[in-house]
Amino acid sequence: MIRRWLILFVGLALFSGCVKKQEEASEKKTYFNKNVFKQSKSFRLIHHMPYDELKLEKDRLHKEGNDYLAVNFLREMIKKSENPDELRSLRLEYADMLYDLKQFGEASSEYQLYVQLYPGSDQAPYADYRAIDAENLEVLTADRDQESTQKVIDMAKEYGKKIPWRPGYKNYLNDVEKITHDCLYRLYESEVLRFYFYLNRQQCKAAYSRLEYIREHYLKYLPEIEANLIELDYELCCERKQPEGATKKKDELLKKHPQYKMDSSRRRAYARII
Repeated sequence: MIRRWLILFVGLALFSGCVKKQEEASEKKTYFNKNVFKQSKSFRLIHHMPYDELKLEKDRLHKEGNDYLAVNFLREMIKKSENPDELRSLRLEYADMLYDLKQFGEASSEYQLYVQLYPGSDQAPYADYRAIDAENLEVLTADRDQESTQKVIDMAKEYGKKIPWRPGYKNYLNDVEKITHDCLYRLYESEVLRFYFYLNRQQCKAAYSRLEYIREHYLKYLPEIEANLIELDYELCCERKQPEGATKKKDELLKKHPQYKMDSSRRRAYARII
């Protein structure tokens, strides 16, 4: 009888120990201790904080220069704001903060969203311009895919269409025109890379077609590339072993652009890229 009670007691002790270990293990897996969380007044997850506390914390972090943290509170404020005018300001502030944090892709999307939601706002021209600027800063170099560059140009065209009926859009017209010029020049450089790709492989017919394409589509927008195009003509004549044509192009270059200096190393530099 005593032996039976002893075995029962040992079994209960082992069982209670296992249950305790399981509770400790499950408690370690949780993100925080629930009991501590209930008792603590200072620790709160962002989505549990009321709007006023979010604003105070966002302002404090922004003053301290910790925008990479403040942006999370600002994002939550947008979700909880019930004042339409304040919400409009918060959306623009959020886009500006993303831009300052160099998260240009997200910033451009937020600026575009602002323009879609508030097309009649006084800040719509500014947001539209910043969307183009942020998108442009995301563009890759000339030796990479230029689909995003074309997207910036299309956005700039849409911006220009709004100028007649929205006077505020004129304030940023010069900046948008400069961005458009930079994009066109980047596309031109990409086409020059293709020209040298063919030229360095003695595919002169394809190189000539590419040169004609550049002259037709870019020279009217980028008059400063005329001297370089003549030099490309000269290099093509040299590759084709046409000394008369090469001499003619060289004389044309000296006549039209006497200050321009031909750079024979440019072709080697492009060859290293491609």
